[in-house]
Amino acid sequence: SMVYGGLDRFAAGLPRFSFFASERQASFPEAWPVVVPQAKHFKAARKRIASLAKAIGIGEGKYELEEGKEKLRSLQRAMSRDLDDILSRFNWVRAVKALIEDVDSLTNEYERKKLTLEQSSRREMDIDPNKKMAEVEEKHLQMHKNFRYLIEKFVQYRPEGIDEFSDEEMAFAVAYVDWLHVIYSGNDGLHYGVHPVGLKINQEFVPEVLYPDELKAHHEEFALEQAKRMVNPASEDRLERVPSPDDWVDSLDAGWMADFGFSFKNQMAVLETLTFWPQFSQGEEGASYHAGESEIGQALLRAKPDADVSQLPVILDFLTLKHDGILRLLDKDNDEAEIPIWEHKKRPHRYTIRPLIQTGTGFMWGPFSTRRAAKVWAGVPATGYLPVDYQAASVAAFLEKHRGDIESALEEKCKSITSRHTQYAEKNVFLHNRD
Repeated sequence: SMVYGGLDRFAAGLPRFSFFASERQASFPEAWPVVVPQAKHFKAARKRIASLAKAIGIGEGKYELEEGKEKLRSLQRAMSRDLDDILSRFNWVRAVKALIEDVDSLTNEYERKKLTLEQSSRREMDIDPNKKMAEVEEKHLQMHKNFRYLIEKFVQYRPEGIDEFSDEEMAFAVAYVDWLHVIYSGNDGLHYGVHPVGLKINQEFVPEVLYPDELKAHHEEFALEQAKRMVNPASEDRLERVPSPDDWVDSLDAGWMADFGFSFKNQMAVLETLTFWPQFSQGEEGASYHAGESEIGQALLRAKPDADVSQLPVILDFLTLKHDGILRLLDKDNDEAEIPIWEHKKRPHRYTIRPLIQTGTGFMWGPFSTRRAAKVWAGVPATGYLPVDYQAASVAAFLEKHRGDIESALEEKCKSITSRHTQYAEKNVFLHNRD
C-alpha cells in the first residue's frame, strides 16, 4: 500500500516526459550538424585582436569618453581590414554555401529547443523554462547575427581564394566577427551616449569594452520577461489580425504591383516554394538548395498553380542579396566604408530580407533563411510598416490606413486588459478636455 500511495502522489503531478508533434517549418535535414565557435576559437580571435591593438598603437590602460571612442573606432577599422585579409584566402561561393547551411542548422536547433520549452507547462522540469528560454534566445540571436554578417561580407567582398573553408576556419571567423560586434556595440554606445562605456586594454593588449554594472542586470531582466511571453503566451491578450487578410490582401496586392512590379501574394508564394523546395521540385532534401530561374518557375507552378510566373524574374531580383548593394544606404550616392550594420531601415540589402545568393548558374538559398524572410515580409500588414524605407507611395497609402485599424484595435485590447484590474478604465481620454 505504501508503494501504491507513492505512485498516487506522483500521478497527481505533471508527467516528466511527454510526446508531441509539430509541423515542419522548412525542408531541412533534422540531424545536420551545427558548427559554432568554442572557447579555443574565441581565445584565438582575442589573441589576434590583441596583436592588432598593439600594432596600431593602442597601449595598456583604461580609456573613457572621447579618448575611448577614438580608440574603439581605430580598432574597429583595423579589425574590419584584418577580416578582409582573413576571408581573402577562401572562395566566396563555397564559403557562403557553408555559412548558409550552418546558419540554417543553427536556426533548426533553436526551433527545436524553443518548441520543447514551449511545451514545458505540460511537464515537470528541473530547470526554470523561462530562464532557459532567455539563454537560448540570446545565444541564438548573437550567433545568427555573426553568421549573417559573414554571409553579407563574403557576398560583398567576393574573394577568390583557394583555401578550404573548413569547420575550424568557419568557427574562428564567426568568433572574430563576434568580437567585432562587441567593438561595434561599444563604439555605438559612446557615439550616441546611450550609456557611459569605455575601453580597457590589459597588459596582454586584450581589449575589453566597459559597461555600467547595472546594465547587465537590466538586460537579463528584459530578456527574462521576453522569454516568459514566449514560453507562456497570454493568448487572450494577443491582438488578432485586424482586419482579416481577406479584407486587405487585394488592396495590398494592387499597391505592391504598382510600386514593385509584382504582387504580394506571388512574392510570398515564391518564398514558400523555396522553403519547401523538395516538395515542389521533386528533388532530395538538403541543408541548402540551388536552382535556375526556369526550375524555380516550374516548382512555383506545382506549389501554386494560379501563380503568375511572368513576375518571377522581378521577384527573384527583389529577393537577391547583391554585392554592389550591401555597402549602399538608401538616399546615399556613395558606398559606406564598411557594412553599415548600425543602419536598419535605410539598408535594403540585408540577408534577413534578401535570402537569395546569385551565382553563375542560378540562385542559392537556405530553407530556414527563406522562411525567416517570409516572416519578415508577412509581418508588413501586421505591423503596418515596410522593413525598409522604400519609395513606395501606393503601399505606404495602404499601410497608413491599415495602421489606423491596428491602433483602434490596440485601444480596445488595452481597455479590455485594464478593465480586469479597475472599473475606471476608459479609452480615448484627453486629459485637457476633462474637468
